[in-house]
Amino acid sequence: MFSTAYSIYAYNMITDETIDFSGIISDESNDFISLFFNPLIFSDDVFLYTIVYPHQIREAEQKCKEENHQMSVKHQKLINHLNPILVKFKLK
Repeated sequence: MFSTAYSIYAYNMITDETIDFSGIISDESNDFISLFFNPLIFSDDVFLYTIVYPHQIREAEQKCKEENHQMSVKHQKLINHLNPILVKFKLK
């Protein structure tokens, strides 16, 4: 994730609570994809939902090259896509 002047929060539609993600940064485990770039992050108390845009995948590809990290095949397949991608994370 790139540093920004604002915090990033998820809104839980069930409990009306917010979750702060400002301390989470992208790393090798997710191929440096900035998953919290989009200010619209929602939760249904089971999953988090956000959108990853095509430029984020391409930026992550460049970061992987800089860090000498091999991007996973599933993420490499997304590099040439032009449509936003809905991402769903399971909450623990």
